[in-house]
Amino acid sequence: MMYRVCSRPGLADDRFRGATSWRPGILGAGLALLLLVTAGCGAHAQGGSPTETSVATPSPTPHRAPIAYSPGFDRDHLFPFMVVHFAAGTPYADALRAVVALGLQTVGQCDGSGFGVTGGAATMSTGTRWHPVGEIAGYTPTPTTTTGPALSVHATPLAAPDWLDQLDTSPLVASLANQVFFCADRGVDPTPVPGQIYFLTEDHAGGYVRVRFARSVTYDEALSAVNDLGFRLADPCTERAQPKPAWHSPDEGQAYAASGALVLATTGANSTGWLDQVRAAPGVTSVETPYAAAC
Repeated sequence: MMYRVCSRPGLADDRFRGATSWRPGILGAGLALLLLVTAGCGAHAQGGSPTETSVATPSPTPHRAPIAYSPGFDRDHLFPFMVVHFAAGTPYADALRAVVALGLQTVGQCDGSGFGVTGGAATMSTGTRWHPVGEIAGYTPTPTTTTGPALSVHATPLAAPDWLDQLDTSPLVASLANQVFFCADRGVDPTPVPGQIYFLTEDHAGGYVRVRFARSVTYDEALSAVNDLGFRLADPCTERAQPKPAWHSPDEGQAYAASGALVLATTGANSTGWLDQVRAAPGVTSVETPYAAAC
């Protein structure tokens, strides 16, 4: 808010000094000037020259969620997985949309115990039996847990360059943990078992798929279903563009409202039976694979 502070000069003001004689003309001019300044300032004017003073309102301190790091890791050297603890009462759909809109994907920390880290990249152990990765069942705290709802995530090719800054300033996020975790391999078959589905190896991932849903299926429901199966949202044209365009959110909410379809990519979190799984997902009406986007 701007406050105007007015004052009127006195006869001792420097603007009135230096007169060598006292003549009526000079006195008349001085009185006229005095009346003019006084009228401009109003009945509450006090001594001094007219000034304007700006009074700044302090900005509120931005929200910053605390981040815990394992030894050897920091903001510039991150472990590939981030555990995002959300504020109590945050619905799963809101939490999932928040991370997916930043180009992140849930990984299901230790659920299947097949994730490893090789050269800074998240991979699955060969022959690891597949399990859902959406963390739907484990999202809601139980009476015995000490933390709020949480999702374990990692960055996809469409992740925002500043995704960590956006996460820790989000009002939905209570805290973050970038900590190394070790999971003993469970459900790993040295030799594939007939009829068993396994996590997709990275050399078989990366294909584009378009999945269309019935109109009765909401965006949140569709997103939850495909995320749980290990898909990520995809934008083939942006991913292939050279030079890379400025980042924009991969969120497909508006496009889904118009088309009822999601454009996805397979990842190492999918299963070897991903096509049969997505075709059988509730509300799915068609699956186009491979999907060729018109860029």
